[in-house]
Amino acid sequence: VNVSASYLSHMFSQETGKTLIEYLTYTRIESAKDLLKTTNNKTYEIAHQVGYSDSHYFCRTFKKVTGLTTKQFKNQKQVFSV
Repeated sequence: VNVSASYLSHMFSQETGKTLIEYLTYTRIESAKDLLKTTNNKTYEIAHQVGYSDSHYFCRTFKKVTGLTTKQFKNQKQVFSV
């Protein structure tokens, strides 16, 4: 594309209002939420599926973004599906 990474990052931030990392994190967590709702996969499997190699880091990030642990999120899903 012939543009620098910093310029592309700057343009992305201007257009979306989020940094590339914020957008990537949001996208990964939304995908993880869908997987937690629709599968019985283990947390470490979901972490890997959405692009995290460290499941502990994934769990910390998930809680930071959603306010819930993955277990709390799964239990919340079960309460709403009844």
